[in-house]
Amino acid sequence: MKDGWLSSREGRVSEGETRSALAQLLNEPPRVINVGVGLFAEQLREQGVWVVEVAWRPPAGGDERLAALLAALT
Repeated sequence: MKDGWLSSREGRVSEGETRSALAQLLNEPPRVINVGVGLFAEQLREQGVWVVEVAWRPPAGGDERLAALLAALT
């Protein structure tokens, strides 16, 4: 931060704008994107949290050599 300004993808925003956005975020109920661990999502849902689950697995079952070979095909 320089001179009360912060950088963002959209450009520079003031510290006040950042604090306002953060306050708004913290005053809203949490929304979660869960990647991989279903039990985590279940526990959040039981607490009334809005959750979206992504069924993600490592490429090639986690085999780095096979993943590199598959990546070379694309």
